[in-house]
Amino acid sequence: MKSIQEVFDRIEQKFGTDMSKVKNIVSEEENKPLVAAVFGQTGTGKSSLTNALFGTKFKVDDTRPCTKEPQKHIEKGADGKKVTFWDLPGLGESDSADDKYICQYADIAKTCDVILWVFQADTRSILIDKQALKKITDKLEENEKIKFLSKITVVLTKSDTVASDSWLFAKNDNTLITAPGKETEKLLDEKALYFYMELFSGYEDLLIHRINLNSECKEPIKFHSNLWIDVENQKIVQKGKIFDSDWKSIIKKNDKYKEELTELYKSQRGIICSVRYNYNLNEVKYRIVNRTEGMSILRMVNKINAEIPEFKWNTVKKLNIPIIYDIKSKKYLFSAETL
Repeated sequence: MKSIQEVFDRIEQKFGTDMSKVKNIVSEEENKPLVAAVFGQTGTGKSSLTNALFGTKFKVDDTRPCTKEPQKHIEKGADGKKVTFWDLPGLGESDSADDKYICQYADIAKTCDVILWVFQADTRSILIDKQALKKITDKLEENEKIKFLSKITVVLTKSDTVASDSWLFAKNDNTLITAPGKETEKLLDEKALYFYMELFSGYEDLLIHRINLNSECKEPIKFHSNLWIDVENQKIVQKGKIFDSDWKSIIKKNDKYKEELTELYKSQRGIICSVRYNYNLNEVKYRIVNRTEGMSILRMVNKINAEIPEFKWNTVKKLNIPIIYDIKSKKYLFSAETL
């Protein structure tokens, strides 16, 4: 993928146009820190997710909350670019603590390029999050409210703790690829839809969804009253709700954009991931990029291009996969560590 600076170089060579001022503006935007915040209940793995996505090294503690006050951290990501991350106290420790931070959450939300709202996949707890979202949006003006809601990516972490059937582990030389079994994938998909729909219940008409076009489109084409093409930014944009019964027809009638429209439809649910299994992390990045707008996309694109580190087979012992021992024969029937 060519960088935007390389595109400007080609324009200069082909047309003799001086692009130096534009290149300086773009360079300045690219090098500004990406500003991210992660909302959600305490213990959902917010810091672990941020470290996995952006290559940061924020403190993680599985026993107790590490953050009691909103803290601003600036870290270098895996690509060398800076990430400004608001480490926010988890919701649900106490009513008084939650109320104390809502005003700060609302102010921080206005400055963010990326907002992840994190749930833990093996729970159904959402009331605290819904109440917090309402309190935050009540403090925002209408335009601020639309921007805030449309920046949010709903993420379900710790999907490895959910299993209707076995997770699949594929060994490829010294790397490991994981995937949920068919029944587990179905359950996780249902959870992803549930959390998304419940969190945004009552806000559907304010939400804006975007998806990048894979090929250049020169003509604005309307698919639906809530759906159109942004020619300048080469995105399909949706504002408001489209019923499931309409989506199948929209995708069928616009075969040229089948891939983009399918992804846009799929984006209207939470996205499942597991830091422990390195599962679906690049898909989380992809979803974030499609929710990023304006100059923020120049900072985010560096992150989407930074690949998730390979999941090494020699780390399999950290997964705590059960070891099966046969008492009668006094032999291990299965131990992943010995494979």
